[in-house]
Amino acid sequence: MKLIDADEEGNLTITPEAYKIKEFKKIWGRRGGTPEERRDRAEKELVYIVLFEDPSGSYASYYEDERQELLKDALDLGDEWEEDRAIKEARKRYRELIDTPSTSLLRAANKTLVSLREYFEDVDFRKKEAKQTSFDTSKVLKQLKDADEMGKLIEDWEKRIEKERKSKKDIKKRGGGEISKYNKPETYK
Repeated sequence: MKLIDADEEGNLTITPEAYKIKEFKKIWGRRGGTPEERRDRAEKELVYIVLFEDPSGSYASYYEDERQELLKDALDLGDEWEEDRAIKEARKRYRELIDTPSTSLLRAANKTLVSLREYFEDVDFRKKEAKQTSFDTSKVLKQLKDADEMGKLIEDWEKRIEKERKSKKDIKKRGGGEISKYNKPETYK
């Protein structure tokens, strides 16, 4: 599902179908500030939701708390901004709308890869103290190879999900059939 769209000038707007969903409409219709400030805040918060929940996006390789901080900074939401109930509900609804078995699996695989990254960051072969974990070089190298294969699998999943999303956009009617040129609304003019 597409939550936001951009016009020719690059101005963002909520898509008509998303506006009908109460969780997104609530964010778009918040009160307080000038109309420009309300629109700016709504655009940033909707972009935040999309970037936060996209399992194949640039921010998917971070834990949720890191992702939140990175997005707050990138979108210039301000230090005092925190996810409120409306944002949490909208994120949940957006995830429900975009999730497929493939995206759910990708989300889980990304979490695993983040954990592996942290593990490898902690590997220090120089540690000799008894209380600290010593690492076996051959085991770590095998784990790195396995992590590399997992990374390749994730890339393949991301490509598959992109094809899945594209095929959903290309479907013109139920059942996946094409609408003939005589049944398209523009031919009735």
